[in-house]
Amino acid sequence: MHNLGIDSSRQPNVGLLVISLRIPRPMVLIRLTVTQKAKKKTYLGVSHNQIPRIVPSTIRSLSNLPSLELNGNQISGMIPNELSQLSQLQYLELEDNQLVGSIPPSIGQMKSLRELDLSFNKLSGPIPATVVNISLLSVLVLLNNQINGSIP
Repeated sequence: MHNLGIDSSRQPNVGLLVISLRIPRPMVLIRLTVTQKAKKKTYLGVSHNQIPRIVPSTIRSLSNLPSLELNGNQISGMIPNELSQLSQLQYLELEDNQLVGSIPPSIGQMKSLRELDLSFNKLSGPIPATVVNISLLSVLVLLNNQINGSIP
């Protein structure tokens, strides 16, 4: 297991902390701990690292995260419902993975979401009607999936 700890409180003059990681291979599991001051925003980008899955229990620790980029990995399985607990999330990029199943209705709880990219996965079924609850959503990318039905 790789443990990465980042404490932005040691950089008091930094208003924005961008974390973009390249993880050594073979990678089995990564635990990321981010400690931040209340007004700082942290953007987490862990793209193109062959991450095999999203661990639902680690999602809860990222509740104040405004941007999460996990594109270009090998994340398989269904989209975890726990993602809806990221109440401050504005940008979610999960494209180019191996996600299957339907888009969970809980996605409609992500009220701050502005951009959602789920393209190039293996998702199927309709777009959940709850997506209309995301009033700030301006970009929704679903191409190269098996999505059917109408747009709510």
